[in-house]
Amino acid sequence: MELSLEFRSLNEIESLVKSNAISPCTVLERLMERIHKLDTKLKSYTRLNLNSLEECAKRAKSSENVIPVSVKDLFDTKNIETNYGSTIYRDHFPSKDSSVVANIKKRNGIVIGKTVTHEFALGIISSPTKNPWDLRRIPGGSSGGSAAAVAAGLSVFATGTDTGGSIRIPAAMCGVTGFKPTYNLIPRGGIYPESWSLDHAGPITRYASDLTLELELMTRKNFIIKGRESKKFKVGVAWEMFEYCESSVKKVSLAALEKIKKELNIEYIHVKEKCLRFKEMKHFHEIIDTSEIALIHRENYEKYPDSYLDSSIEQIEEGMRVKAVDYVNAKRSREKYRELLDSQFKTLDIIIIPTLQDVAPLTVHQKKREEVDDISEIDFLSPLNYSGNPALTIPVGFSHELPVGMQIIGKNNSDLRCIEFASLVQDLTDWHKAIPQGFS
Repeated sequence: MELSLEFRSLNEIESLVKSNAISPCTVLERLMERIHKLDTKLKSYTRLNLNSLEECAKRAKSSENVIPVSVKDLFDTKNIETNYGSTIYRDHFPSKDSSVVANIKKRNGIVIGKTVTHEFALGIISSPTKNPWDLRRIPGGSSGGSAAAVAAGLSVFATGTDTGGSIRIPAAMCGVTGFKPTYNLIPRGGIYPESWSLDHAGPITRYASDLTLELELMTRKNFIIKGRESKKFKVGVAWEMFEYCESSVKKVSLAALEKIKKELNIEYIHVKEKCLRFKEMKHFHEIIDTSEIALIHRENYEKYPDSYLDSSIEQIEEGMRVKAVDYVNAKRSREKYRELLDSQFKTLDIIIIPTLQDVAPLTVHQKKREEVDDISEIDFLSPLNYSGNPALTIPVGFSHELPVGMQIIGKNNSDLRCIEFASLVQDLTDWHKAIPQGFS
């Protein structure tokens, strides 16, 4: 069955525009129509760029293609209200675009609207956004609006941020592709910070093969993969990590690994969990994260304590208790861990690990932080923010009719290898093409 435009790849859409099969603004028009029709129940957008169709018509006169981009409400957008997920910044209209948004506009991108973020990106619930696979469940976060919009066909490309999993968690829960690139690959100017040392910006999309184009839009640099060949890949699997997964998620993941092995005609190399030291590094990540959260929010928290969720307050106050000696130690240990993790790739191109231990949970109250910690096995995620290594999650099947994701991680600055492998997998499988019921 042929997919409708909103579920096709950016590369395919570009080909259709070049062949005059569709106009440069056809996809934007289609997305706006679907958003008005379907987002009343999904609630993935906080607001739309009401001038986007007019802007597209102007851009189309001098450009072969115009790419609609959904922007997480953590990125500054000139003259478009930006709240960072907080009532503190109600009626806040930035005077200039974030670096990423400015780059996107210079590369024929157009902002379609702002997507929901969890308050200041400090959680994974992303209320009021629903999970398109089951509206009773959370979409994940903090880039929940972006992931839900892509999954439901209300976006073809959305921006996200990831400090401890905030791109990968919602991408996995919503059944789409999410990429946390190497630290500092994408500029973070004009993005409200959670932690300067750990923040990453990245794309959320349906097709891994679109990621190079999306990186080009976000950075104004060129990213080229010359050709995809599975025989070139040496693939490691941290089998022990899958033992932490819920039994059905584990079963789906192992079946996916077997299918990937067969389809790509590759052999796996076992990587011991203890060599990755994820459990130990979670502690260092948390020290840096909470202490920097406390500093970033100190002034606003003093002025507007009642405007923060309890779960955000817990993180701020925890950070205030961090000792300087512990913060410095965590920062100094970071480079050693980066070297240790990169050393695992001396004979490997990528390592495969789970994204989450379970599928998206039913909607939970946002007040208590421990509820959030119970939802996500952060050990699979935050150490890669600490080390800065590229990490990409792709959908690999379903458990109880809900998406399951799997992570592809690489050596620092090997972003294209991760993308190439994920694209190979998606060339030979259809997990990423699944569409939630009610959104086709």
